[in-house]
Amino acid sequence: MRQGPGPQPRTDGSVDLVGGLLALLARAGAGYLLGAGHVAGARRLTLWGLRHAPDDPELCALRGQVCLRAAAMYGSRRLDDAIACLEEADAAYGKAIVRRARAWELHRERGLALLRLAWALGASEPETRHPEILRRAVAEMTTVIEAQPRRAEVLHERGMAHATLRMGAPDAEAERWLLLAVADLEASLRLRPHAHETLFHRGELHLELARLHRRQGKRGPEAAAARAALEDAQRLLRAKPGLEPALLLRSMAAAVLARLGQDPAGHADLAISSAATVLEQNPRHTRALLVRAEARVIAACNLALQADARASLVWRQALADLDSASDAVGLRGREDVGALRAGARGEWAMAQRRAGALDAAREAWLRSLEDFERAVDDDPADADRLIGRARAQAGLAELATRPDERAARRARAAEDLAQATAIRPDDLNLLVLRADLAAAPEGTDPGDARSMLEEVDRALGSAPDHEGLRAARRRLLLRVAALRPPGEDRAACVAAAMAECERAVRDAPADALAHYDHARALFLGGRPAEAYAALEQAVRKAPGLRHTARHDPIWAPVAHADGFRQLVEG
Repeated sequence: MRQGPGPQPRTDGSVDLVGGLLALLARAGAGYLLGAGHVAGARRLTLWGLRHAPDDPELCALRGQVCLRAAAMYGSRRLDDAIACLEEADAAYGKAIVRRARAWELHRERGLALLRLAWALGASEPETRHPEILRRAVAEMTTVIEAQPRRAEVLHERGMAHATLRMGAPDAEAERWLLLAVADLEASLRLRPHAHETLFHRGELHLELARLHRRQGKRGPEAAAARAALEDAQRLLRAKPGLEPALLLRSMAAAVLARLGQDPAGHADLAISSAATVLEQNPRHTRALLVRAEARVIAACNLALQADARASLVWRQALADLDSASDAVGLRGREDVGALRAGARGEWAMAQRRAGALDAAREAWLRSLEDFERAVDDDPADADRLIGRARAQAGLAELATRPDERAARRARAAEDLAQATAIRPDDLNLLVLRADLAAAPEGTDPGDARSMLEEVDRALGSAPDHEGLRAARRRLLLRVAALRPPGEDRAACVAAAMAECERAVRDAPADALAHYDHARALFLGGRPAEAYAALEQAVRKAPGLRHTARHDPIWAPVAHADGFRQLVEG
């Protein structure tokens, strides 16, 4: 039955009076039903009341509250219904604010509705960003904060809106939103120091900043962000010992610091023990298994570099964690865990290579390559898997004994990196890998090294703090210098390489490759005694560099000299 038109206005104002009474009745009834938990009934009653008094600000505000509650009840089970409720809430709060612009709580609730709407739409359409909705949420919350600057809960909510704006944004924009989010949460914590949820979210955002800095090649900021995340996790665990999310946060932050060489043994142990505490309660907790596996890989590699007999045991434990994680997930998850296992084998190979265990390194690279072959077959468009396969080919090329095998493996690595670059053309870490191939001491066209050096220099113009690019630049400069005859051009290349090497040794004194490159620059610069001293430091930190030096044409003029042979033959 078609419903007739609503009440029409009359000059004596009687309809306004009737509408007001009906709105009052609707508000009272809906408020009672909402308090009793009958959200559907409250939703129907507010809708009925708004048919008779569509501009009643209090009824509009109540309609917004009811729709917010309904959306929370639907959650992810009925995502389309939740989205519809949040859109209704936004519209209802908008009408209420028109007539009560200084009702700050309405601005806050509308901001929450918009934030949750953006989250729901993101869950419904994972590939689609909704920055315009999030910016409206930020604007509503900012209105409240400007009027009431000590609203800690609104600062927290605005921080979460800023954090959500980073999703899918380019790295530079994502970093800006993350820093704004962290600033909001810090301001909130100054007002509410014991707000555990705010503290946890700040730790998560610090960890996300660490991941972002890693993609940008900024080791210093990455370490600072990871330390901040670890401090937040520790503070939260002091207040709530055994809290699972805080234990996982501590484990992940400690693993980042261990990977960066910040007390690697201590932080790896902390990461392992924190994840183990979670696994005591839930042995199939996939995330905890993966974090513990990562930490164990780091610990095993560090032990291998120190020739510690425990390295193999810890390595086997890491593989066992990866097997357990694979058993705990579905088919697609198993493919992802397989790719992680392939990457872990690559890290183990590099550690064995640096420790001088060349046969073990070759075997690990071969296993890594086999795993990555399967991983790439599962998803040929995954850039990370292509990169992993390229690393394995490059590692095997370095250990190959025949020139034709070295050339073939480097060519296959270059093909994989080219495919990955087509997928992620702006990834500077990919450029670093391509530059490392061009800087290889054998089988490289001199023109490739020079053109790659120009490309790296252009990239450094927009990312001067990218440490991977700086390392690639010094290796390319050394390669170009080694290919040039003595003269001014060669001297300029050597001087530029020397500056990069001195900076690297100063900023990362534990980096054996930086010391090795410094030794090469000193030798090309005509300072052999200093070069030998730097080479001695390099091989002491990474004995596997003896093999590298024996096959590096830069050292060819002294290959049979007693001093050099004593260093590289151990």
